[in-house]
Parts: sequence; C-alpha cells; structure tokens
Amino acid sequence: MCQICRNEPIDHLTELNCNNCQTLTCIPQLNNLLKLNCKGCVALTTILPMPKLKILSCDNCPVLSAIPLMPNLVELRCNRNYSLTSIPQFNNLKLLYCDWCINITIIPSMPKLLDLQCSKCFRLTLIPSMPKLQFLVCENCRRVPTIPSMDNLLVLECSNLPELTMIPLMPKLIMLNCRNCINLTTISSMNNLERLEGAGCSKLIYAPKANKAQYPNHLSLSHDTSKWMVNNQAKQLYNSIYKLWMRNKLIKYAIQLSQFTYSDPRQEYMKYFIEHGLHDKNDGLFKIGFINTNGNLIWWKLHNQ
Repeated sequence: MCQICRNEPIDHLTELNCNNCQTLTCIPQLNNLLKLNCKGCVALTTILPMPKLKILSCDNCPVLSAIPLMPNLVELRCNRNYSLTSIPQFNNLKLLYCDWCINITIIPSMPKLLDLQCSKCFRLTLIPSMPKLQFLVCENCRRVPTIPSMDNLLVLECSNLPELTMIPLMPKLIMLNCRNCINLTTISSMNNLERLEGAGCSKLIYAPKANKAQYPNHLSLSHDTSKWMVNNQAKQLYNSIYKLWMRNKLIKYAIQLSQFTYSDPRQEYMKYFIEHGLHDKNDGLFKIGFINTNGNLIWWKLHNQ
C-alpha cells in the first residue's frame, strides 16, 4: 500500500511514489507536488489536477481513462494506458512517451515539446507539426497517413506506417528509419541526413542525397526497392561512396555477389570496387548490394571503421 492508501499526511510532499499500488483508485489534488510516480497502479481511475506538478509517470495504469490538464507539466510518461483516449494540450510539456496507448486518436500540438514517442498507438490518425520537436518515434501507428514537416526534427523513426506515402523536407534531420512503409514513394532531399534505414519500402522511387559528402554515412534500402536508382545515377553513387571512403577512412565494404550475374553491365563497377579494396567476401556484412539486372541500385550501407 502507498502513503495515500495508508492515510498518511501527504499535503506537504513535493514528490510521491505510488508505484505498483494495487488498491489505489484516486490520487487527490496535492498543491505542492512536483513529481508523481504511479506506474503499475492497476485500479487507478482518476488523477486530480495539480498546479505545480512537473513530472508524471503513470505507465501501465490500464483503467486510467484521462489525464488532467496541468499547466506546469514538463514530462509525461503514460505508456500502455489502454483506456486513455486523449492527451491534453500541455503548453509547457517537453517530453511525452505514450507508446501502446491504443485508443488515442490525436496528439495535440504542443509548442515546447522536444521528444515524442507514440509507437503502437493503433488508432492514432494525426501527428501535428510542432515547432521545437527534435525526436519523433511513431512506429506501427498504422492509421497515420502523413508526417508533417518540422524544422527542428533530428531523429524520425516511423517504420511500419502502411498509409505513409511521402516524407517531407526536414532540414535538420540526421537519422531516418522508415522501414516497411510499404506505400512510401518519396523521401525529400535533406542536407544533414547521416543515416537512412528503408528496408521494405517496396514502392520507393526517390530518396535523398545527403550531407557534405553527398550521401549518408549509413544507408540501407530493401532488396525489393527496384526503382531506387537507374544506371547513370548508380555510377555517380559509386564514385561518391569511394570519395566518402577516402575522406572518412571508411573501410571493408562487402559486395553481395550471390545474385549478381556477370553478364550484368555493372561488372566494370564491381571490378572497380574490388580493385580499390572495397570488397571483402569474408566480411559477412553486406554493405553494398545489387539485386536486379536492370542496373538499379537496390541498397547500400557504409560503416565507419
């Protein structure tokens, strides 16, 4: 039992821990409270508003259906709250983790939010643009049709979004994971992109050049991305990879030869890589790969030494 269930005086507290209290049903208003932990309170149905609260952790409270609006809240962790249907618009919130909140449909725009994790919110249909957001993880949100452009976003993980067709310009983005977005066709060009994961994006026809060396330091595209690049673009890419290798001392490129036919016109390019020490058949890591015989580059990876 927690302090509330034991009827202890709590009005003076600035921090309260009720984690895993199996009998707690309601947390009263506490005017001095700054931090509240109530994870795993399986009977909790109500949290009353608290004017000074800054940090609320209420993960795994399966019957908690609402979180009150609290003006000074900065961090909210409410993962796996299956009865939760909405998130209030917290104007001072900087961190929101609401993975597995399966009945949430909308994330409201919050002007100071920096970090949002909302994976496996299966009914979520809207993620708005937020001016200060830097980290967005929204994997397996299967009803989300669009990701808005956000000027300060650094990391975007949006794998398994079947309705997503385009990733717009994110000028500061450095890491993008969009694996298994089966209807994704376009990724906008982004000058700061360093890492792109796109395996399983079978309809992707355009992906960006990136960073000062023209391409990401790590890029992985699926074996079935058959429209990724045509021959002349592929040759330019090979040259850019080689320059990047020379500049950053990137070594041990393995070329996947299992599906490569020597009647393929790219044989001269493969030979070029082997001659320049970019091929290690014993490496076990496939860092540059070719699949079809139309001259299309399917996927490639670069790894630092």
